[in-house]
Amino acid sequence: MDSARIAVKTNNLGMDRHEAIKLVGEWGIGGVHITANGPFAHELLSKQDRKDLVKFVQAQGMTISAIMMWHR
Repeated sequence: MDSARIAVKTNNLGMDRHEAIKLVGEWGIGGVHITANGPFAHELLSKQDRKDLVKFVQAQGMTISAIMMWHR
């Protein structure tokens, strides 16, 4: 049986996205959930920005465990 994994939705922290990711890493949590809108919106990030985001998360010892999208 797989062990449970904990992740944090970074938007809920109300912080700069990189600072939020760093904080979650300091808590020892292995994953972050990001939304496909807001500061991580596709139209705001270039292909290189998205690659850099993945590298940044990995450098904190974490993974992106979910990408969430809600339609309004």
